[in-house]
Amino acid sequence: MSLVQTYADLLPMGEGILLSDGSITTWSSLLSGIVGTFLEASSDSGTATSGNTTTLTDTTKEWQTNIWTDAVVEIEIGAKKYLTTVSSNTATVLTFPTIGASVIAGCEYSIKIPVTAQNILKWGGTTQTGRDLSLDLKNIAENQAKTTLTMKQIICVASGTEYSYVLPLNARRIEMSVVNGLPGNYFYWSTVTGKVATGLEGSYQVPNNCEDVEDGILFPTGTLYVASSLVGAVIQVKVYS
Repeated sequence: MSLVQTYADLLPMGEGILLSDGSITTWSSLLSGIVGTFLEASSDSGTATSGNTTTLTDTTKEWQTNIWTDAVVEIEIGAKKYLTTVSSNTATVLTFPTIGASVIAGCEYSIKIPVTAQNILKWGGTTQTGRDLSLDLKNIAENQAKTTLTMKQIICVASGTEYSYVLPLNARRIEMSVVNGLPGNYFYWSTVTGKVATGLEGSYQVPNNCEDVEDGILFPTGTLYVASSLVGAVIQVKVYS
C-alpha cells in the first residue's frame, strides 16, 4: 500500500476510543502516534527550490544517486503535509508517486528512514523477524477498549477470612472500595488464593477509606480474592471488560 497520504485525509476517522487513563482519543490520533514512532528517524531536511507533483528539487544538495530509494519524504505544501515514498533520487532531485499538490520553491521537507519490525534484527538478545503490524494495532485497540461494566458487592461476614469473586472474562480495569469502611481498618486483595486472610506477601493492603484501581491490565480469566479487618465490611468491585 502506498504511503501517499495527507494528515487531513485521516480526520474522518473520528470514532472515539477510551484509553486506560480514562481519556478519549480517535483512530487518527492513535494511528498517527504509531506511525510517528515508526518514522521518527529523520535523516535529512531542507527547502525545495522547485518541483511538481512527482519531484522535489533542492539545488543545495549533493546526494548520492538513489541513496533515498524507499525512504519516506514529508513535504509541507500550503496548510497540508504529504507523506510519500521516494522511488529514486539524483544529486538534487527526489522522485516519488504523484501527490495531491505541486511542490514549489519554499516548501519545507524532511526525509525519514522507516524503522519497522523488519528492521529490528534483535530485541533483548533474541533474534526477531518481521510480521504483520495490523495484528499489533488490533491488539492495542482491543486491550484499551472497555465496553462492559460489571458491579459486585462482596460481604465479608467475618474478619480475616478469604472471600472470592470470579472475574468477568477479559477484565481490563478493576476498581475496589469498602462501602461501610471505618478509619483504621483495611481490606486486602489478591489474585492468588491463601494470601489475603493474613495479609501475606502477594496480597495488597488498602485502607477502608480509599479506593484501589488496577488499570492497563488484562485478565483473560481469573478470580479476585478479598478479606477485611472489619466484620461485615462490604467491598464494592467494579470490573470493566
